[in-house]
Amino acid sequence: MYNDMIVGTGCFDGNHITGVYVLPAYQNQGCGSHVMNCLEKEISKTYDTVILDASLPAACLYEHRGYKTVGHGIYELENDVKLIYEIMEKKLKEN
Repeated sequence: MYNDMIVGTGCFDGNHITGVYVLPAYQNQGCGSHVMNCLEKEISKTYDTVILDASLPAACLYEHRGYKTVGHGIYELENDVKLIYEIMEKKLKEN
């Protein structure tokens, strides 16, 4: 929230972060980091690791947060178009 306006959001299912979005005008101002911090904190209450699917351009951003690529996925779209993404994982706490 910024001045009573929602500028970013995030969601998760179990220990899988399924979406993070920040309005373009509020990107590169720490809003995305704040959303990620909140998601990781909530997930860490139940799980030792968190996973997410990252676009290739976003993978570097997540690497800076401590995520490691553990696999790749392919999502097939119409007209033989394929979306390739990285499956990333971060350890939230030691066992």
